[in-house]
Amino acid sequence: MLSDRLAAYLFYFERLATQPVNRWEGFYLTQREEMNFGLRFQIAFSCYALGALCRNATADPTEQERCRVAMAALIERMLQRRVWAYWAIEADRRGLAADPISEANLHYSGHLAMMIGVFEISGGDQRYDDSFTLLWGGRERYTYTHSTLVEALVNQMRSSHSSAIDCTAGRTTVAAMNHALWANLFHDGLHGSDYATVNDDWLVLLEKRLVLRGPGFPRRGAFSAYCKTRSRRGSHLSMNLVDAWGLAFLTSLAPDLARRVAPRFLCRIRSATAAPDTARQAYVPSEGRLQEKEVSDVAINTGFGYLLAVELDDADLASALSNYAEANLDLVESDDERYYSGGLAAPYTTALFALGEAGGLRTLHQAANQDSLKDTTTT
Repeated sequence: MLSDRLAAYLFYFERLATQPVNRWEGFYLTQREEMNFGLRFQIAFSCYALGALCRNATADPTEQERCRVAMAALIERMLQRRVWAYWAIEADRRGLAADPISEANLHYSGHLAMMIGVFEISGGDQRYDDSFTLLWGGRERYTYTHSTLVEALVNQMRSSHSSAIDCTAGRTTVAAMNHALWANLFHDGLHGSDYATVNDDWLVLLEKRLVLRGPGFPRRGAFSAYCKTRSRRGSHLSMNLVDAWGLAFLTSLAPDLARRVAPRFLCRIRSATAAPDTARQAYVPSEGRLQEKEVSDVAINTGFGYLLAVELDDADLASALSNYAEANLDLVESDDERYYSGGLAAPYTTALFALGEAGGLRTLHQAANQDSLKDTTTT
């Protein structure tokens, strides 16, 4: 049985996921869905947290099934047009189809593919191996399966000069690409494909062109803030969100690279002023203008920093970041639920801490590499 603390996270995500499909109570509803606090991020990271809760060694069969039901409900929300409609504007401008999967738009397709992978490695049924449909309107609908979704990602990586997929026009990030890598890995573990072989080409480019080197001046952290996919050139500056997010999701996939690069980011974590005789607190800063533009905030930056500390086995740092969250991010514990209401998007922030507390991404990585997952499907 999950601990009271982990069970409270489960109750919270369960409530969000299983409310009537046309209700979004508890989610942050923004007018800027194309930015980093859109519904797709709140839904996806909640799903990853539920996957870790489901795979946690203490979860009993009833709790595991509750996790799977909630994950499926989140995937169904992810398929709703209101979640991906932002893409139609960009697609029309670029002369592309409104299909949010076939080309670019990695901030949606990569997460959807990873979510389905997490659902299936957590014991979910094969409903998404049969088919699912994204409905735009009238006869305009896009039907995929888990395999054809991942194939769409792999084909774009194979055909790209940079082995990458755009998340915005002509650009991608280390953080966004990680979700395609995870999706490929999960599909291989579940269906016996070899899609993750394309991951290596991206990782070579990442290490060669996107790892920042030289003096650690301000905004010269771990990774280029973005990569121009045609020229394969990265920004000369970094961003705390991209560094923390990128490193947290990279550590299980490329541990040597992540651990070698991580110190350039870790030195940017700041200690917070706390009352005398209280435990250490630490946080990951975010520039005020980035919060105004809904690019990042201290809450999710610190959440990604916490997840990274868990992945790096740095218990002291993880504790300090968790202490900061409990003291400063408006922790709510009521009605058997636990969540952080501080920051722009409570589900997003809460998911990052819940994911780390439930065992982190390594739990999902271990599951993806279990031979017992592989079926006889040939892709």
